[in-house]
Parts: sequence; C-alpha cells; structure tokens
Amino acid sequence: MRARIAANRGVRYGIKVMVENTVQKATPVTKPSAGRQNWIAKRVNTLRFQVLGIVIASVLIPSFLGGWFASSRINDLLRNQVYSEIEARTQRLSEHLSDWLMIRSSEVQAFTVSYLLNEDLKNLQGTKSREEKEESRKNIHSYLTYLLEGNKLFSEIMILNSDGSPLIAQPLKNWQAADRVQEVPDQGQFISEVMTKDGSRLMLIQKMDLGRGLSPNFFTALMKMEHFQNKIEDLAPEGSVIYLLDSEGNIKAANVELGEGSTAPEGALALLHENEERSIYRGLQGKEVIATSAMLEEPRWGVVLETSKKEALEPLVIFRRQVILMALALAGLFLVPALLLARTLILPLEELSRVSKRIRSGKPGLLVKTRIGGELGEFISTFNSMSVSLKDSLEEITARNEDLRVMTITDPLTGRYNRRYIEDYLGRELELANRTKDPLTILMIDLDHFKEYNDTYGHVAGDIALKQLGKVLVQTVRKTDVVARYGGEEWIICLSHTGSKGGVQIAEKLRKSVEKSVFQVKGQETSITISIGVATAPEDGTYYAQIVEAADTAMYLAKARGRNQLQVFTGSDSS
Repeated sequence: MRARIAANRGVRYGIKVMVENTVQKATPVTKPSAGRQNWIAKRVNTLRFQVLGIVIASVLIPSFLGGWFASSRINDLLRNQVYSEIEARTQRLSEHLSDWLMIRSSEVQAFTVSYLLNEDLKNLQGTKSREEKEESRKNIHSYLTYLLEGNKLFSEIMILNSDGSPLIAQPLKNWQAADRVQEVPDQGQFISEVMTKDGSRLMLIQKMDLGRGLSPNFFTALMKMEHFQNKIEDLAPEGSVIYLLDSEGNIKAANVELGEGSTAPEGALALLHENEERSIYRGLQGKEVIATSAMLEEPRWGVVLETSKKEALEPLVIFRRQVILMALALAGLFLVPALLLARTLILPLEELSRVSKRIRSGKPGLLVKTRIGGELGEFISTFNSMSVSLKDSLEEITARNEDLRVMTITDPLTGRYNRRYIEDYLGRELELANRTKDPLTILMIDLDHFKEYNDTYGHVAGDIALKQLGKVLVQTVRKTDVVARYGGEEWIICLSHTGSKGGVQIAEKLRKSVEKSVFQVKGQETSITISIGVATAPEDGTYYAQIVEAADTAMYLAKARGRNQLQVFTGSDSS
C-alpha cells in the first residue's frame, strides 16, 4: 500500500517537473524512487515490522478465515451435538425401560422355579388319583394367590397347557393367549400385549419344562399398562414428550394425556420403519419437535422422545455467538501461545491426568502415549513403568487373595464347602428366612459303618469314597442348594425356600442315589449308605445352633433305627 502511494506521488512529481522543465523530466522521478526503496528496506528489517507481519500472517488472517468458516459450520456442529445428546437420552430411556421389563421377567421366572409348583403340575399330568389331582389344583391356586398378594404389579396369573388352553387362573378370569404360546422360545420368555375385558394388558409368558414324557406348561402373568406408563413418567426429561407405539403407529403409553386410540404422527412412524436417527416434525402437542427413537427388545415397541426444537437449539445459538466473539477477540493474543503450550506441555499433562484417573478408578497398567522429551518426558516414562508394576502387583495380590478365600471356605479333600462356610451361609439364610417367613430345610448326613469301611479298604480308599460321595450329593440336589462337608464323614445340605415336605423328598432322592452308586476302590466295586436327619426352620429352630442340633438329633435317630434311612426331627426326638 505504501509502495503504491509512493509511486503515485512519484508520478505526480514527475509530471510537475515535465511541465516546468521538459529537458530534465527523468531525473526528478528516479531520485525519489531510490529513497522510497531504502525506507521500505529499513522498515522490513525492523523487529516491529517482523512482529506485525507474523501476527498478521499467523493470527489475524487465520482468525478471520476461521471466523468465516466457523460462522458457516458451527451451526451444523452444535446442532449435531444437540441431536447426539437427545439420541443418547432416548437410548438411555430405552435401556431403563428394557431393564425394568427384564426385572419383571426375572420375577416371573422366579415364580416358576418353585419345586412344589412343578411337582403339582406333574401330578396333574400323571397317573395320580382324582383326589390327588384336585389337591394339586388347590395347592396351585393357593400359590398363585400368594404371588398376587406379594406383587402388586401383576393383576392376573394363569397357567396354560401346552396347546395354550387355560389350566388354572387366578383370579378366575380367562383371556385369549393360545396364539401367543407358539411364539414362546424354548429357552426364555415372551412378552406381548393382550386384550382383556378390563382393557389392554402386558403379558409375560414363561415356558415350564416338566421333564421327559410330560408336556410343558406356560406360566403367564398380566401387568396393567398403567404401571408401564408410570415408569415412563418417572423417566421422562422435563419438557419432553415420551410415548410407546407399535409397528402400526398405535400409542400404547405416554407421559402426557392422550385420547383413547391415539396414533403417532407420520414422522414418528418414519423413524421406526425407515431406521432414521432423528426427525423434525409437528409432535403430539402441535409444536415443531426434534424426535428420536429406540426399540425395546421385548415387546418390539418403539420408544419416541419428542423435544421442542426451539427450546433445544436456542441455547446453542447464543453459545455460538459467544464463541465466535470470544475467538475473534482473543485469537491475536492467545492462539499461538496456546497452541505451543498445548503441544509442549498441556496435552501431555492432560493425558497423564486422564490415565491417572483411570488407574485410580481400578484400571492399572494404562500407559501415557506422548513423544515429548526433556524432564517431562522422563517423568512420564517413569509413570508408565510404575503403572505396569502396579498392575502386575495388583494381579498377583488378587490371585493370592482369591486362592486364600477359596482355601478358607473349601474342604481340601473333597473340594466342597467346609464347615466354616456353611456356618456363615446358613446363619445368613436363617436371618433371611426369619424376615421373609420362607421355610428353610437342612439335611444332616452321615455315612453308615464308615469306620468298618476304612478298616476294610484303608483310609486312602475312605478318602476316595468321600470325594465320590461329594460328587453324588452335588449332582443329585438342585443348583440352588448348598452342599458342605461338616466334618469327618458328616455332610450338611442347605435347602433354601424349601419346607419339610420338599426336604423329605430331596433327602429320599439323595439316599437312593447314594445307595445305587458304585464306588471304585482298588479295582473293586463298593457301595455305601447314608443316614439323613431332616430339620426345618422356623418350626425346628430359628438360629444356627438350634437347627443344626435338630438335624443332628434326627440323623442319629435314623442311625439308631437301622441306618440307610431318613428321619424328620420332631420335638420328642430331643429327649
């Protein structure tokens, strides 16, 4: 610019000379040009000019270009950030609802594992007498009534035959579920909607496999849609509309009041059927909204979240303006120093802080990745070595602690739980049974004539027999039952949620299994028998020493009456 001004002045000066003296017109033009060149050279070589040039080249020009680019791009970036947050919120909402349904499914599954329920259902399909079958029906009715009284979320329960026809219902109402039975997988559950006289319900079906030769039954429970709607209202973000809809667009539940038979907007259906991430349309309340969706696993309903577009994007518009103004104001002063500092110091320190936080949260062994040198680089290298050493030490300590824990609760000979573990476990189970009023039965088991067995075959053979006996006991009882070696040839088994009748059945099954088992000792086939004492809480005791003493008394009574049998503790046995 200055060169151009100087040139213009020179031209004007030259013209003036030519007017005054045409002979010497070239001489006055040449002399001022050389002076101007020297002046420019002096300015370029000064520190002030160099600093100004660097600022213009590295700060002002990138700032203006960046501001122009940001003004055209930041709107989309911030908008996408808002969309991502809304989509994440919808996904979390869907996960919460799915988890809530999984809990309900787990409750239904827990209802079906009752030993007595399965036995009564087997009696109904078996060759029992009419009176026995009627007694089994009454037992099942009582059990269903007990479940409904203890769980307010379920309004009706029914057990179906394998063809979907109703077998037993509580209350005595029937609803159509035969067509849903075919959709139940072999392993797992099925959740669907069903229409009853009282309106729409959510139906949970659990298949019950009763064993070989018997047809399966289906345990079904109905839950009012109001419970689902209440859950949605609890999870709904403030100012947002949430609703569930099926593949046809029918709204099943929402956090706002809607007319009966309401359907979702076409934009919501497009979200589900066209697999779009989001959509903008006029929502249920007539406002322009940003809508996102997610799918529940069971039932296959869509979760739609509608957020006001104006309210969602207004803070971002204000934030965008502030960011642009701040960037333009501070770019010339802080851009270059900030970048240099981030490259040499801040970025490695942030990475170091991030890794140290993750190590503190329980993830040792992580390394800080940086190419920085000097003292900071040496410090980070030392930190990485310490992180690896810490990981190795923690792994070694964890492994040793686990070995010690297993050793403290395990019998070293048989590999089963030992007396210390069963004392702690049974004490906790008795406390739980006292609070929930659920029965709990324990079996005290002793090998018959085990001293003679050791004298005949040797103590090594006796140890082998104890190991094999432990396997037979574990394979015979249920997975939820706990088997422990109490001491010597005595064993104890804890049967949670099992009354005296169920305990007797399991004890007799154990006695027969041991009696039929063949124990290989020194190439010979041997057999052993057991005597079993059965005691049930709370009638035979409410704390550990009392219930164990009752079972032990019953066991010694079984041995006194001839062995290879079981005896149930009664109050008179204590004498």
